[in-house]
Amino acid sequence: PDIGFPGRKHPHWKSLGFQGEDPQTDFRGGGVLGLRALLYWAENHSEMARQIINTQPKKVEQQYPVSTAGITISAHLATFLGVKLITLNNKSKPELKGISESPLARALSRSFGRDELDAEGLFFELFSVLMKALDARWKKSGATYFEFNTVLKGLSEELTEILEQ
Repeated sequence: PDIGFPGRKHPHWKSLGFQGEDPQTDFRGGGVLGLRALLYWAENHSEMARQIINTQPKKVEQQYPVSTAGITISAHLATFLGVKLITLNNKSKPELKGISESPLARALSRSFGRDELDAEGLFFELFSVLMKALDARWKKSGATYFEFNTVLKGLSEELTEILEQ
């Protein structure tokens, strides 16, 4: 959050949790919604984002790609919440309407200290909670980079279990 734009291809992207020097390749699974979720997280939960990025394990094989994880989490969350893509002027945009109307959404809004969050606010706050949960799960598991998908799958299963109750 504190560093200016380094250009599309730059080694700095790896230190921000992307898999390589060109972050565009990591956005295939989450697109614009993944980008917006990461921006929201960095702007509204910058201390959490900084702490997660800066406390990655020293050993490279025990680190996980934080930003890539965020893109994946946003895609999983969108699928779980039934977010649809609408096309306007040949550009796909996430349609977040309807999310904030459920009893679950109203309860979650109150838990975030607000009477009601709009659909985007609710989605991005849930995303932020999941980023923190993934980081805690990762550090507790002692997993390696190659076990990233297993840890992410465990988080997804736990989320599904919680939200279906």
